[in-house]
Amino acid sequence: MSERDVSPAAESTPACRGRWNATGLLLGMLGDAGGALVGWVTARPMYQCEGIVYIAPNMPTPQDPAGVNVLPFFNGFVAYQVQLLESIHVANLAVATTPWQKSGEGATAEVAQRFFDRRSIVHKPDTQHILVRFTDPSPDVALAGVRALLDAYSMLTAEESAKDDRLTLVSTQADVLAAQRKDGEAKLNERVAAFGGIEGLELRHKATVDRLLAAEAAQEKLPRTPVEHLDSLRQESVRLGQVRVEVSGLRAESEDLGRRLEQMRALKEQLSAQLVGKGRISISHSGTRPQSPIESDWARRAAVGAAVGASLGVGFAALWFLRRRTPARPAA
Repeated sequence: MSERDVSPAAESTPACRGRWNATGLLLGMLGDAGGALVGWVTARPMYQCEGIVYIAPNMPTPQDPAGVNVLPFFNGFVAYQVQLLESIHVANLAVATTPWQKSGEGATAEVAQRFFDRRSIVHKPDTQHILVRFTDPSPDVALAGVRALLDAYSMLTAEESAKDDRLTLVSTQADVLAAQRKDGEAKLNERVAAFGGIEGLELRHKATVDRLLAAEAAQEKLPRTPVEHLDSLRQESVRLGQVRVEVSGLRAESEDLGRRLEQMRALKEQLSAQLVGKGRISISHSGTRPQSPIESDWARRAAVGAAVGASLGVGFAALWFLRRRTPARPAA
């Protein structure tokens, strides 16, 4: 009797069941070992390099020479630096830096995306340090990644320092405009002081013009009768007209200086709101070449491979067992 002709009753005996159990166990163990081996072989050791950015919470300022007071909204400022380091913009800048170019990894869009995926930024709340990490199968590339990221970030903070220099320039220009406006207003006030101010000048000019018109009208009615003070009225009208033109120019200049001063002050406030002062941000550690890999994912890969292999082995044994229990079809 062939193995195929074994009856279902015979296959349900303890000996037969033990044989199928042993077969399933053996296949499960082989699949387990095979899957673990595949997972271990395909795993790659990973190296991680770490740099540190330090942000000073307080610094000496003209208002606080001892640097006792903490920067207002300091935590928010640090959070902004974290967002800046995490941005794809910094990653795009990083792949163009010298440390990364020396690594030979390239600077394409795909490389920038891979760079972005392999960097990580860690910051604990209410602390002054930001950890910059880069993970790669190569320890040299891991180091290059950290230094490239820090270089890119430093370029952006250098731009902020340039804004700080611009703030100084804008402040100086605002002071010059304020001084010029003050001098112009002093000249204007001095010019109209004899008339009791601008309003007094206008009233006097109007009165002179009215008298002149009246005198000229009287002269036309009585051309042979000389009108007293007609020439002096004309001279006074001309003089007052010249003063009015001069005052009008001084007023226009003062108003223009005022508008420019307000613009400078608005720009100064805008730049002041963006800046926290030079020297607050520093790179306290630029990273060193990692000597040993971090905990690799080989254990996870091996565990997954073992589970898949064992499942396949046991499943194959179960299918075989079910197939053996199926009665053979009678021949036609």
